[in-house]
Amino acid sequence: MSSIEEKLLDRQKKRYQFLMALYEAEAFDIHRWVENSQLGQKLGFVKQEVRDICQYLADEKLIKFATHQGHIHLTHRGIVEMENSIKNPKEGTEHFPAPVIQNFNAPVGTVQTGSNATATITQYFGATAPEVVQLLSQLRQNFQSLPEGNRIEAIEVIDGIEEEIQRPQPRVGRLKSFFESATKFAMETGQQVIVETLKGLITGQIGS
Repeated sequence: MSSIEEKLLDRQKKRYQFLMALYEAEAFDIHRWVENSQLGQKLGFVKQEVRDICQYLADEKLIKFATHQGHIHLTHRGIVEMENSIKNPKEGTEHFPAPVIQNFNAPVGTVQTGSNATATITQYFGATAPEVVQLLSQLRQNFQSLPEGNRIEAIEVIDGIEEEIQRPQPRVGRLKSFFESATKFAMETGQQVIVETLKGLITGQIGS
């Protein structure tokens, strides 16, 4: 691969990562406006990268700018593109080739989750796997805003949930303990709805 091709692939990966982060931030409120600079900071992107990414995504009608400066929103077209990439990670979309999508969703899921982990979740949860993995990713990302001590513990809780549901026979008591801890951290970050939704998906599948 030439240096130009590598740079293009890297640019596409960052655009996809940014768009996925925006999708996750809006997962439970499709009318929510998100501050693009804060989203960029969470991803470790410099200001110029964020500006370039937002301009490209806006030109492609995947996002739109708010009338108040610095805020963005996914368009319907952007939501469809993200959900298609989650559902069909082996296929490219209109704006992102398959290698870019697979780099983040392997076979479905998030940047933080490895291919073996998502494969296990897929096998166990079937059609609900994309939502389970997405919710775990969103909690992990939102818990990054906690103070250092709580942040480390909160991420360990998310890791614990992920590891437990990969077991052939997840332990309900252990999951209950993890969810109690997750709820505590969710109250600090306003993510109670996400925790309850994730709990319902997991316990419903285990109990079925």
